[in-house]
Amino acid sequence: MMLKQAAYQWMWMVPLIALQAVAAPAPVAKSLPVYTYQIQQKDTVYDLSHQLLENPNQWGQVVAFNHIRDPKRLTPGSELKIPIAWLKGTPVKATVVNGRLASGNGKPLMAGDSIAEGDNLLTEKDGSLVLRLPDGSQVLLQGGSQVSVDKLRARPSAGLSSKLKLQKGRVETHANPDKVPNTNMEVSTPLSIAGVRGTQFRVALDEAGTHASGEVTEGEVGYQGGKSLVSLPAGFGSQVDGSGVPIKPIALLAAPTLLLPDAAYDRVLFKLSWQAIEQAAAYRVMIATDERFTHVVLSTVVTEPTLKLTDLEDGHYWVSVRAIDAIGLEGLDSTALFKLKARPEPPFVLTPKMVAKATAGNVKFEWGQPEGIHQYHFQLATSTDFSKLVFDEMVTNTTSLNPELKEGQYYWRLASIRQKDSEVDQGPYSDLGSLLVRPAPSLPSKPIETANSLSFNWKGEADQRFVVQLSDDKAFKENVLSFSTETPTLTIPRPDAGEWFIRIKAIDPDGFESSFTKPQKFMIYRRLVTSDGQPVLNGQGEPITAPTN
Repeated sequence: MMLKQAAYQWMWMVPLIALQAVAAPAPVAKSLPVYTYQIQQKDTVYDLSHQLLENPNQWGQVVAFNHIRDPKRLTPGSELKIPIAWLKGTPVKATVVNGRLASGNGKPLMAGDSIAEGDNLLTEKDGSLVLRLPDGSQVLLQGGSQVSVDKLRARPSAGLSSKLKLQKGRVETHANPDKVPNTNMEVSTPLSIAGVRGTQFRVALDEAGTHASGEVTEGEVGYQGGKSLVSLPAGFGSQVDGSGVPIKPIALLAAPTLLLPDAAYDRVLFKLSWQAIEQAAAYRVMIATDERFTHVVLSTVVTEPTLKLTDLEDGHYWVSVRAIDAIGLEGLDSTALFKLKARPEPPFVLTPKMVAKATAGNVKFEWGQPEGIHQYHFQLATSTDFSKLVFDEMVTNTTSLNPELKEGQYYWRLASIRQKDSEVDQGPYSDLGSLLVRPAPSLPSKPIETANSLSFNWKGEADQRFVVQLSDDKAFKENVLSFSTETPTLTIPRPDAGEWFIRIKAIDPDGFESSFTKPQKFMIYRRLVTSDGQPVLNGQGEPITAPTN
């Protein structure tokens, strides 16, 4: 008989249906949602069972459910009630939303691919797979998971009926988000069965296959192991081992507090952190490009409340963190949005060091050239927030600057600039550089001559050491005399008569060496001496000198 001849109605008595075992069906509760069929002439229970039921052998249960005395003689116009879960459905397909290192029946899966009944799905250790079912349900296979799609059917005048069998790994579902009536989902393992209509729950089977877990974050789930059934409300989980008896529901660990100070990161290598949960043995971290986590780009488990990340593309991301307890139950999620803008990367700084000193005057800044970058933004300021800029310039086709700086404390930074989509795209600034510009050592006063010596004096700072050089070559390339002194004074034997030059550099206690001062010229005049080499003195007691040739 055609279904279009049927008159039907839905009957709901309770919001939660306990899942039936795969073995021979147990007696059916009268509270099950049912489909009502109006009996036609010549209908029999046997014929209708072949026409309407997924398993025609359940005709006897239809008889018992309706208290029918004679299955061969049905009264036309009367009603036959059949539990919706028994109805025959039409096979439908799920859609791959996002797949990383995932395959179906041995072939790589990509977004847009279809998944049908009988398909075997697999994710590698670092992979993931997100499916969308026809009723809007979302199914996430974590890395290292294997799932077979046992059932995926739309039933006449009813919602979707789906059954997934988890062989290993972890499945996370957001079932029936639109609350379509008479929809049910079942996720089973060799040890357990979990079934709901419209909730968020997770099912896991450890690698050894000895422990199955169920966790509920929204709604309520019937969780069955063997013949034992427990009801898991939101925020609770249970586990089944080889005994086949689910443990008493356990409260899931609380959601960790994410520590994202600015919710923005500007380095290719960066770190996410969260507050530790005392009872946590580990944490699961997921990163996706959308709030519903349909496009997962990373899912990993770590033992510390921190995770270093690299190689993420620039963009906006959602992060989810949950704590994992000692028996492997995964807790409630903490989620947050963050932004990554790390490119183009700042140049590698060659000089000066990030914390450095320099001598007042021209100071050289030099950096490397990132591939494809020809323009840079250079800033120099006297404040760490760069509110007091002394130099702010776009530099093109050069990787160095040589500004003249006075004594003082400076801070500087550098960014790369590229053209992207016909727009100027400036990357993040380099780390903050600190530069202390010290004054150059003072020039010495006029040298003091004695009978056989020459003395110099200049201004210096406490604990400084000095290097003093003399030469008759202004460029200090030849005939250089070098002296070290712990004080800003120097006495040396009187050099030969002629034109001389002196320069000085200071060395601070921390090892910083200033630049040499500019060469200063002074003259040593020829003197009259006695036969024993002593200078001839004038009436004022000063050596008598004569101009040099």
